Amino acid sequence: MTHRESRNGSKQRLEQTRQAIIEHIQEKKARRTTVRDRLRQAFSPDRSGREGTADPSRQWRGRLARLADATRNYWRDHPAHLALELAAPELSRCAQRRPVSFLAVSAAAGALVFLARPWRVISVTGLAVAALRSPRISRALMSALYGEPQPHPPH
Repeated sequence: MTHRESRNGSKQRLEQTRQAIIEHIQEKKARRTTVRDRLRQAFSPDRSGREGTADPSRQWRGRLARLADATRNYWRDHPAHLALELAAPELSRCAQRRPVSFLAVSAAAGALVFLARPWRVISVTGLAVAALRSPRISRALMSALYGEPQPHPPH
């Protein structure tokens, strides 16, 4: 291979590399635009991207519906939901057999929680960090943004 041929090969490789970089940058801009469009659409009331077209009450209903869906999706995966589902039949039987006793025990438990004030013991910062690190929170946020339940990872 002569010196001239190697220079032509180098130029050709350099041009291919430049083209690959340009294509990569263009794809990245297109992805960024798609994400921006999705976020705008998620926060628009009628999901068409036109923020000012719907009346204010419809805007709030749409946002509240997305928030309710996100909350419902979060609660579906919460460990307390499973515990409540398991305890609900027995608790309802107890409430039917002895309603006054059940009410008294419930009031005592509520008073105990009120007097113990566990929310003062737990650091708000620690609780926020723990919540933000949870994958369930990110699924709930994605559900709120895009208005659809996110798939669950296998357990």
